[in-house]
Amino acid sequence: MMKRMAIMAIYILCSTCSLSPLTKKAEASTFSIGERVYIVNTLRVHKIPSNSTDSIVGAHPAGSFGTIISGPKVTSAYTWWQVDYDSGADGWSASNWLFRAPIQTIAKKNSIVSSTNLSGTIGNQTGNTAVQVGNQIQTTANLKVRSAPSANGAPIGKHTVGSKGTVTAGPVSANGYKWWHIEYRDGLSGWSAQDWLAPAASSAPVIPISTADSAMPSTANDTPSYSGEGGGGSATRAPVIPTPPVSTNTGGGGGGSVLPAPIIPTPPVSTNTGGGGGGNPSISAPTPTTYTLNASSDVGGTISPTGSTKINSGASQTYLITAASGKKISTVSIDGKALSGTPSSYVFSNVTANHTIHATFAVSTTTPPLQLTAPTITSFKAGTSTITTGKSTSLTWIVTGTPTPSISINQGIGTIIGTSLVLISPTTTKVYTLTASNTSGTKTAQVTVIAIAPSTSTPTANDQPPATPATAGSSAAAQIGHTAGISAGWPLSQMTPAAMNAYLDRLVELKATWVRFDIDWDLIQKDSQNAFDWSKIDSLVAAINSHHLSGLGILQFTPAWARNSACASGNKCPPNKFDQFATFAAAAATRYKDKGIHTWEIWNEPNNAIFWAPRTDCAAYTSLLKITYTAIKTADPGAVVLSGGLAPEPTDTYNTSQADFLKCIYTNGGKEYFDVLADHSYTFPALPSDNNTNMWAQMAATNPSLRSIMSTNGDSHKKMWITEFGTPTNGPDSNTFVDEARQSLMVTSAMTLYKTYDWAGPIFWYTLNDLGISTSTIENFFGLIRADGSLKPAFTTLKNIINAGL
Repeated sequence: MMKRMAIMAIYILCSTCSLSPLTKKAEASTFSIGERVYIVNTLRVHKIPSNSTDSIVGAHPAGSFGTIISGPKVTSAYTWWQVDYDSGADGWSASNWLFRAPIQTIAKKNSIVSSTNLSGTIGNQTGNTAVQVGNQIQTTANLKVRSAPSANGAPIGKHTVGSKGTVTAGPVSANGYKWWHIEYRDGLSGWSAQDWLAPAASSAPVIPISTADSAMPSTANDTPSYSGEGGGGSATRAPVIPTPPVSTNTGGGGGGSVLPAPIIPTPPVSTNTGGGGGGNPSISAPTPTTYTLNASSDVGGTISPTGSTKINSGASQTYLITAASGKKISTVSIDGKALSGTPSSYVFSNVTANHTIHATFAVSTTTPPLQLTAPTITSFKAGTSTITTGKSTSLTWIVTGTPTPSISINQGIGTIIGTSLVLISPTTTKVYTLTASNTSGTKTAQVTVIAIAPSTSTPTANDQPPATPATAGSSAAAQIGHTAGISAGWPLSQMTPAAMNAYLDRLVELKATWVRFDIDWDLIQKDSQNAFDWSKIDSLVAAINSHHLSGLGILQFTPAWARNSACASGNKCPPNKFDQFATFAAAAATRYKDKGIHTWEIWNEPNNAIFWAPRTDCAAYTSLLKITYTAIKTADPGAVVLSGGLAPEPTDTYNTSQADFLKCIYTNGGKEYFDVLADHSYTFPALPSDNNTNMWAQMAATNPSLRSIMSTNGDSHKKMWITEFGTPTNGPDSNTFVDEARQSLMVTSAMTLYKTYDWAGPIFWYTLNDLGISTSTIENFFGLIRADGSLKPAFTTLKNIINAGL
């Protein structure tokens, strides 16, 4: 149900969703690991060797180069090779669109030849004495920088042609290259291959000519022409990427021979107009356009590099500005115009003109001394001051002071570092003393927690949830206490009867007593206001009853006929007329009140722009809540109505935080129109107990909190239900998911805290089953059970906690 994933834009550059046959070669090419390849048409790159659109990670334009690092794999009727591209996304490409690069043979066997030479000889890389530790170099192509001296080393950055740096280590031989460790001037450091390095003072080297003509792809324009009157000349074939020009020989002499072409993106056309005995033309490198960058600074600091620096067109140059001791940067001016702020570095990117940079410095003001303040304890309290022996509660506190005070608590708890919450389980009445100390003083505060023996009387509804669905007219249902359920989301109602029953069997195995399921308006009344299709929900409700579970139905989403056509977010757009939605809700309550369903949640995450599009509107939602609450209560007076579960969002242009949204509901008169407040208190990848300001803590431990807002508005008697909580165990970004062991720890952390809240109703875990195996989204991995049906550790952990008693 909850979508925690940021929206990703994928630029699909092919004309269709499969590899285009219009540019397909006659047959797939065979390559070797380490070979250089290039492409002549725009080509998609896939995460796995498959032409599925789900696996696309990017695309490269014609003329892109790369290195084969793995393969071949034969799938989807293609042969796939994994390519480490020189720029952009890396991954798997079909060999039908890859061509062997002739430059690769020479580049790996011979040293680079340049117009200034590299003080070496052709024949091996060891002759390239210009690349030595301590020398200044520049790149001769757009070049990746790697973490290790190998083509398998992870790319840590990339430099454009002409980037400069200092050789600090090497060489190391690997993959047919010699690798040098370079400290680049922009601060990036790593390993680069010698073949694309040249002395910093020289122009870029001429790319060597291949002698393996058979490696070239044939094209319609790949034909040299000759003319002459004398003794033999030779013409050099023009480069062929992407549309090769024709190289001619007009030297005197008869006949000519063709030499294979180098691969360079925009090659010059070379001619020989000599007379007599014929000419042997050669390819000369185009003279790059260069620009001058002038850097200067006033007294009080430095700018590096200083003075004039020549840079090729399109390249970049980084400048570092450093203030001397006792000074600070005052201004940084580019071409005579001062920048806003005082940056300590500046990058000229994609240079196409001459520029100047100038820095000035001023006396640094003295930092005022730290103002010391004694500790202040503004809060020290127990979550529940009277508990049953064997149960747990929490101690929380708010302490200020400079420097930060150290915190310790007696009764064997000791020093507390980096948190403001601790769980306690006293077996007798105890007095807890918090001591806060820093260099300016010490303060103490006390809390008494009373522990009493458990009652031997018959458990009440608050202590032991009913094993069967709540009955009609039961106002006590709104005060149900600690029980556990599963938030199943949309898939459950769409399952086959067999799959549906298997799913609910697992809930029974888990010892869950509740299931939260979707009742989507846009599916029930898809085509018109007068036509209902309850068939799938009827089957689900029957299955819920047969498993002796309680059901919480989410009423949500808008059919096309009932929403504003200008809203581009489909069924997540609110309805044009709220009374139409209320009529649908009343119909659901009427149909299912005699089938055990009396608990309803009005919309999902209405404070999240994903579910209330295109931006949240608390006043509008409150209007919807009022009319829908009234309609449901009219149809089923014993129904329990929950507000829409609030998502962990900040207040911004599109979303509204939980606290702000709840305040707005009260401001707009919504107090009397919900029996229970629903919340989605996700914290992943952090644990609920990691700090006292996360979304879990904001239910009751912050100021303000959702509970404090309810109390301020006279609603402290109402329960809060956690209708979604969980964490994914896989996805595209490791910063947004946890491993399965931590998911299990998340269960323990949440349930330990949950059991201490006397204001908490049922907690629903999102969700039971993983939805798939594709790692393109975390949404596939919230389950307690893997997609193949095997149990994650969190399933057993939650089952054991429920069995031990909530």
